[in-house]
Amino acid sequence: MGCDIHLHVELRKKSNNGQFKQSGFRDKFSDRIYGMFARLANVRNYNGVKHLPQRGIPENISPSTFRGIYKLIVPDSEYNNESDMEYYYPAKSANRWLKEGSSHVVELYGKEYCSNPDWHSYNWCTPDEMAWCVEDTFWDRETGKLYGDYIEWTALTAYMKALEDNGNNEVRAVFWFDN
Repeated sequence: MGCDIHLHVELRKKSNNGQFKQSGFRDKFSDRIYGMFARLANVRNYNGVKHLPQRGIPENISPSTFRGIYKLIVPDSEYNNESDMEYYYPAKSANRWLKEGSSHVVELYGKEYCSNPDWHSYNWCTPDEMAWCVEDTFWDRETGKLYGDYIEWTALTAYMKALEDNGNNEVRAVFWFDN
């Protein structure tokens, strides 16, 4: 079974330290680059490479990222079918996942939200940390060139750095994995 990454880029103005907002970039990457997964979150780290610290989900994630991670828990009687799982989880399932330790619940405005039981290794990184992961994964020191399937990752890094707007914005990538 493969492992995929889910990634949202968020930003906020440094001048007001307000709420983070979704930048518009969110993706489930098309290729599984386990070298990047290892460096970003110690996921599929078969070679014991150096990786970023394990930080979990930031407390101040954007509303869009929140909706990407969590679904509202509803009474079983209000849950219609599997298509509802895009928006809701039935209480019976959420309680089972919590007992199994495969999900966690957060409360917001008096309502409970549950994470997907297949998702794990939540983390986040800055543009400079993303650049380090890309360089450490794809840079060939002997040839002085990038190699492998690096295009999406270098584009993501450039995008994040551009959003920093010469230091005016705080930018981060929030990501998690599924099996």
